[in-house]
Amino acid sequence: MKLLLFGRFAGAVPVRSVHLDVTSVLGQDNKQRCVQALRQMKPFRLLKDVEPEKKAAVLVPLCLVDGNLSLLYTVRSANLRTNRGEVSFPGGMQDSIDSSLVETALRETEEELGIKSSSIDIWSAANFVPTYSGKVAVMPVLGYAGSVDLQKLKVNDQEVETVFSLPLRQLCDPEVCRHTQFRSRPIAWPVYHAPGQPIVWGLTAFITHIMLRVLVPNSYKKQLTAIKPIKDETNSKTHKP
Repeated sequence: MKLLLFGRFAGAVPVRSVHLDVTSVLGQDNKQRCVQALRQMKPFRLLKDVEPEKKAAVLVPLCLVDGNLSLLYTVRSANLRTNRGEVSFPGGMQDSIDSSLVETALRETEEELGIKSSSIDIWSAANFVPTYSGKVAVMPVLGYAGSVDLQKLKVNDQEVETVFSLPLRQLCDPEVCRHTQFRSRPIAWPVYHAPGQPIVWGLTAFITHIMLRVLVPNSYKKQLTAIKPIKDETNSKTHKP
């Protein structure tokens, strides 16, 4: 799939410095604010008449990589049947053994990257975000994984081609965060094109956008014509006289 990227430049340029106070972002006040914002987030729907058939969950791993507060991404293995070679967060379909979708996200993360569930501090789950087809509802789960050494991760090469991280300060750079427009639908989705790294687009980019909006609202300024939240039909009905 060819992406048409819109932004202020067409090639790789140096990343501008965006200052982030790591202590403040990870502080209890910011954590509580993020939890409240994510819990209040309404579910989204791409297609009006399509109801999701399956549920899945992904972990959005907030972590320190070489001292930089970052998000952790994977590139899906070419061995997989679907979405091979695409950038994603660790996660997958809910299994019958999972007691919750949060457990799904943690289990899949441990299976893919070897990061123990016990080492992840779960902040909160957001509400469901649909895949492009609308057939799968994905629950993003934000968790802090502490300091991570990418070279020491126990990567499952049957599911993951490679792992990389993007610092929050880089994701907040308007030269990195651009957008793409779907011709079939009047919405714009974010695309993160950091020099020397795989392009983050699609559902993973949209989830990244959601998390940056709640994590670092003073530094992340990207505005989108985004998916409209599902309306509460019980409150939106009008009564004819």
